[in-house]
Amino acid sequence: MLGQMSAGLSHEVNQPLTALRALARNSQRLLEAGRLQAVADNLQTMDDMVERMGQITRQLKSFARKAEPARTAVSLLACVNNARLLLEHRTRALDLAVEVDVPPGLRVSAESNRLEQVLVNLLGNGIDAIASEPPPDGPEDPRRLRVAAVPADEGRRVLVQVQDSGPGLSEALLPRLFEPFFTTKPAGEGLGLGLVISSKIVHEFGGALRAHRLDQGMIFEFDLEVDTWQAEEGQYV
Repeated sequence: MLGQMSAGLSHEVNQPLTALRALARNSQRLLEAGRLQAVADNLQTMDDMVERMGQITRQLKSFARKAEPARTAVSLLACVNNARLLLEHRTRALDLAVEVDVPPGLRVSAESNRLEQVLVNLLGNGIDAIASEPPPDGPEDPRRLRVAAVPADEGRRVLVQVQDSGPGLSEALLPRLFEPFFTTKPAGEGLGLGLVISSKIVHEFGGALRAHRLDQGMIFEFDLEVDTWQAEEGQYV
């Protein structure tokens, strides 16, 4: 992974650096010629490139950050709701409801901020996938974004599943999903680090992040240690 990340980082940073040098030299000549609007256009392009490199370094800082020394019992439903709130502007724009099937009494061993980071990434990817499809023609809306908690290992662990009804991915692309800087999104819309960082966070929680194709869409799931299953209408004991 370190080798893949080094190669990807070198590619992602060297290209804009080369372009920045060319734009800076070109701007000097344009300035001497008095072509101020062309200089302004170059500066805007340079600013966009610097912002993209800044996004990469911010993501890498998150990846390199040391794990929290202690985990606590956190409400999975609260983390899901916080992630939904952060993405509400996007789901509202698509008129998309997020289905949630998580017991209120379920508490998992994790760190809330980093768990929310994973959920935001997975839900955001699902929204991107759904948005890439044409909107429904009739009253029936086949679009679906769902978060569910499924008991595992006799209730000692839980599978957190995020399912979308987007176009999905081919079998050939699945093995590359967790490679640094690999993305299926259009240029400029994804850094290809979100799933890598999410996988690292889940690993630090003692679980593993996986992806599966569905007949329609994708499902991402990861397992966490259960701290408490509180009884809710006799569903869990």
